[in-house]
Formats: sequence, C-alpha cells, structure tokens
Amino acid sequence: MKRILVPVDFSHNSSDALRFAGEIALKSGAEIFAVNVYSGTRPLKVMAPILEDKMLSFTMHALRRHDNLKLSVKYSFHVINNSKFVNGILSSGMLAEMDLIVMGTKGASGLKEVFIGSNTFTLAQKIDLPLIAVPRNTFFQGMKRILFCSDFNNHQNIERLAPLKEIAQLFNSEVRICHIRTNGSDHPSGEHMSESVEEDNFFGEEVKHTFKIINAGNILRGINNYLQVKSDIEMVAVVNHKRSTMTSLFRTDHTKKMAFQSTMPLLILSDTQNKQ
Repeated sequence: MKRILVPVDFSHNSSDALRFAGEIALKSGAEIFAVNVYSGTRPLKVMAPILEDKMLSFTMHALRRHDNLKLSVKYSFHVINNSKFVNGILSSGMLAEMDLIVMGTKGASGLKEVFIGSNTFTLAQKIDLPLIAVPRNTFFQGMKRILFCSDFNNHQNIERLAPLKEIAQLFNSEVRICHIRTNGSDHPSGEHMSESVEEDNFFGEEVKHTFKIINAGNILRGINNYLQVKSDIEMVAVVNHKRSTMTSLFRTDHTKKMAFQSTMPLLILSDTQNKQ
C-alpha cells in the first residue's frame, strides 16, 4: 500500500480523512495524494496553484496536533476541474496509480450517508479499489480489532480481502470474521464451511482471526446485533457487491439504529479487487 488518495473539499470531514489516512501512511510508508475537485470556468492553470497552496495550508492545520504525521508522511496536492466530483475523480486517470481511497462522510448521520446517494457510495460503486469511509469526528485509536462481515455471497475471489489483510498486518489487528446467516438454520452449510476454510487459509498465521456465526435477517442487522454486544470494534469491513442488493439493504429504516453509524470507519472492499 504505497499510494492513498484523499479527496479534500476543505471541510471538517476532509480533516478527519486526512488524519486517518495519515495514520495508515505512517505505518505503510505510503504517500498521500490530496485531491480537490472544483467546478467553475476559471482555467485549471490559474486555479491549480491557488488550490494546491490552500490544500497545503489546510493539511498542515488538520495535522497541527500530529507532528509525526506532518514530518514523517509525504503529501502531494492535485487539482481537477469538473462540475461533478465523481466524474472528476474517475476521469483524472489518478485511480490507476492508487492503492486505497480514504474519504470523510458528512453530518451526524455518519455511515448512513455512505449508502444513500452520497459521493462516497457512488464512487465505491464505480471503482475497483478499497475505500475507507471515515465518519465525522472520528478519533483514530488504532485498529486493534476489525470486524469483517460476510453473508456467504462473497465466495468468489479470496484476493478481494488482500487490502483488509494488509491493514491488519500493519496495525497487528485481530480480524473477527462474522458470518451472517440469513436462512435461520442452526447448522453450518457446506457453503459456510467452504468459505470459512478459504478465509482461514488466506489469513493463516499472519493475521490473528476468529470466526462468529450470527443469525439475522440481513447483513446490516447482523452487524448491528454484533456491535451492540461487542463495543471494542474499531473498523467494520464489508465486500461491496456491485451487482447485489447492497444499495437497497442499506436504504432501510434499520440504518437509523446502527450502532456504528456515526463513529465507525467502514472499509468497503471491491468484489472485483485484483490490484497487486
């Protein structure tokens, strides 16, 4: 993980994302590419130096209490002219060089916004990169425990979990693999056993990991149920099935009751992730 893209719109959310990305970069040696997408008729050659200087000042202010992130992490600043944020990011050509995107989410609704028409959700649906959505006012406390949730529809390409494994290795995290069983059965299915063996082999001895089966109506309820019992999780990871019902799943009223909706970072893994 050597290149992390962080969209910057000079909001409080951008500050949170920069600090969170900085912690990952500090561990991995990655460079942070701060990107501002502006709309308007003023030419890029005029606006680029102005906005690059503004991003530099903004970043230094965001990191004013984090000297290690200011001094030990490399930052570069980039400007894109496009009336639409997502189109600007996609058309810039930068994504081909990135390993991870870290974005802040707006407002008190936290991660609910990720799944309801936000730029974060729209971008996640169009890319084959891992993306971390950082809710406002997230205070980085390490990533000692990460909850990875599966509903048994993930059994396609185990390499989609490579970014999760890399982050876990960087922070010496424990990955709790939570299988959400929606069929109401009390006995593990053949699919469950097969996926568990594959995940066990993938994480191996390199990453501490444990398994948990939860019976729930859907993956969202399963996540919420687990987090109501266990309050020590510091990030949730899910696979984003672009061709599945993930959008409608997170458009339910249950989202309003999610324990992690305002404070829990979410790692969204692409189901077509294959970047080396």
